[in-house]
Amino acid sequence: MKNQFVKQIAKAHHASSCNSNGGFTATELLVVIILIGVISAIAAPGWLGYLERRRLTAAQDEIYQALLNAQVKAQQTASIYGVAVREQGDQVEWSPYASSPSTAAVWESFHPSIRIDQTTDVASTPVSGVDVYYLGFDYEGNVANDNEGKGITLSTDTGSDIKRRVAAETILGNLRKSKD
Repeated sequence: MKNQFVKQIAKAHHASSCNSNGGFTATELLVVIILIGVISAIAAPGWLGYLERRRLTAAQDEIYQALLNAQVKAQQTASIYGVAVREQGDQVEWSPYASSPSTAAVWESFHPSIRIDQTTDVASTPVSGVDVYYLGFDYEGNVANDNEGKGITLSTDTGSDIKRRVAAETILGNLRKSKD
């Protein structure tokens, strides 16, 4: 009898320890969710700023490479080549051109948040009602259209002061990238 009673107690104790509810309490879950929210709120502005700088740098690199290619092509073909940049609607687009910015045919777009900054000081011409900014090179690879020392400046529509610029530093066509 005593032995049977001990077995029942042991069996009841074992059953109660196996049937206990596992997991987290509502309070623990709430604390974890609040911590994740606070960490996200701290990290989000930095992440968005990083993305903005990265997009601007990528756009700057595209223009820089396009200008280098135009300069080489101008020397190879002994004619005028350059790069045109315009704002078409809500998009900034660029295109290589031969002889005149109005001959630019295939336009490539940047990220929708990229804008042409007001400090862009290269020559511009209206083409189909849109101002087209252009930087070209003559048959020797020198800067054409009195654009030496001038450049194309890009910014974003987020209201930050982050800017990226590609400029033709000298009449010989030396290109330079700069920021802010």
